[in-house]
Amino acid sequence: STTAYNTNRFYSNEFAKCLKQILDKKNFDIILFEGLFVCPYLDIVKENSNAKVVLRSHNVESDIWKGIANQEKNLIKKLYLNLLQKRLLNYEKSIVSKMDAIICISDNDASWMHTQTDKSISVIPFTINTLNQEVGIENKNTIFHIGSMDWQANLDGINWFLSEVFSLVNQKKEEVVLHLAGSKMPNDIKNIANENIIIAGEVENAKTFMQKHNLMIVPLLNGSGIRIKILEAMAIGKTIISTSIGASGIYYQDKKNILIADTAEQFANQIIWCLENPLESKNIGENAHLNIRAYYDAEKISEQLDSVLNKLLDS
Repeated sequence: STTAYNTNRFYSNEFAKCLKQILDKKNFDIILFEGLFVCPYLDIVKENSNAKVVLRSHNVESDIWKGIANQEKNLIKKLYLNLLQKRLLNYEKSIVSKMDAIICISDNDASWMHTQTDKSISVIPFTINTLNQEVGIENKNTIFHIGSMDWQANLDGINWFLSEVFSLVNQKKEEVVLHLAGSKMPNDIKNIANENIIIAGEVENAKTFMQKHNLMIVPLLNGSGIRIKILEAMAIGKTIISTSIGASGIYYQDKKNILIADTAEQFANQIIWCLENPLESKNIGENAHLNIRAYYDAEKISEQLDSVLNKLLDS
């Protein structure tokens, strides 16, 4: 096939049929595509509606897969990943050209979009409802990660953390326990569970899971867009240790409302520092909560979205 497997795998004939029925019954001014992976339905929308079409881009997906391919050591896998990346890049370019407007959630992604189209491009971050957020609740000496483990970037990051970072932490802090949560947890990770590594797998409530534990780790080595789980953890006052790539696209100040670490030694040292300096670490989490209220409040950002969409209708 010459088409992009990354997007084709989400296509459903049943969903396409339901979508067409809705478009036959109702007229819409704007139809917003929430991420690249619903864009296989773009042709059905255009064939059955005169609405303006808008892509709300979560990531530059092809850029993520380019990073994954570059990290791969196995030559055969690298060739295959490069093939997937090129097909995805071509698909992404074609979709961008067909949209009436693009809304990105980070400045970095918007810069790439500007190289692909002269259509209207706006940057409107992901939003968090900052009302009634419980801040605090933590088990000491615990670190945690939560994310879908069928996303290759998450898998690569956790494998790097387990092989390069966690042993450095346990050398100085034997009592530290790592909790791993997320859907599609692979068996090779499940099989390493021990008294210091707890595999929670898919959890019923992500927020409840995050509230139970102390430090959040985001050891991403590839990515684009915004890590939504970082914003959700910030909103409940969690102290977060992330790579620069993991925190990319987020408004933050290193050492004030997040901790950035890009090597195994830096990552381990930041974890140990937080555990040895609980008051200072807690202060970083409290500042993270204030950061969300300042930059990602849902009410403020929904007004920005409303303005962008109304301008599109008036154009």
